[in-house]
Amino acid sequence: FIVFFFLMIRRPPRSTQSRSSAASDVYKRQEDSSNQIVGYVLAKIEEDEATNESYGHVTSLSVLRSHRKLGIAQKLMEQTHRDMLNIYDVGYVSLNVRVTNRAALGLYQGKLTYEIHEEEEKYYADGEDAYNMRKYLKPKKTEDQKVQQNQNQQGDEQKQQKVQENEQTQGTSSQEQQSQQGQKQNVQEEQKQQEDHEEDEKTDQDGGCLLYTSPSPRDS
Repeated sequence: FIVFFFLMIRRPPRSTQSRSSAASDVYKRQEDSSNQIVGYVLAKIEEDEATNESYGHVTSLSVLRSHRKLGIAQKLMEQTHRDMLNIYDVGYVSLNVRVTNRAALGLYQGKLTYEIHEEEEKYYADGEDAYNMRKYLKPKKTEDQKVQQNQNQQGDEQKQQKVQENEQTQGTSSQEQQSQQGQKQNVQEEQKQQEDHEEDEKTDQDGGCLLYTSPSPRDS
């Protein structure tokens, strides 16, 4: 899944407004006809191979230089977190950031409560390392809870497999019963045919004596 969030706001005139007044204008005039995109966040849904659970990953966050320090980046990220949780029910959101990007680290750690999960060496094309950071939207599961969850999943799979085996066994037994019944019917039909044949032969023999008698010479 690819999720794209963007915020459209009107660029305030620099000559007539201070930064503080521009900040209020940013959020009050989003519907203005001269709106233009000044910031966006790009994110996607992935699956954790270790836990088979879905999580969100922010791939890009950007705000025009003229509109920075107005809370736009924080607002975009908070909206992303809400949608990730409410729509996709993810457990956490991750992102990568340069280890030297102090401004971004201040936003993620200080305002958005991200945690450093691990450091990835030479993550970027220029060879710089990156922090892989995570923000948990649900209570973090302990190792014991993960083990218990895996055991429960394995137990459910074993139960399902047993049910399928029982169904197959019952199907085989039913087929065997039908086959045995068919064989029994065939034997009964053969016996009945044999009895009818013997009865016909007996009737023919008796009928030959009773229905026709050759005249003797004395009678003639």
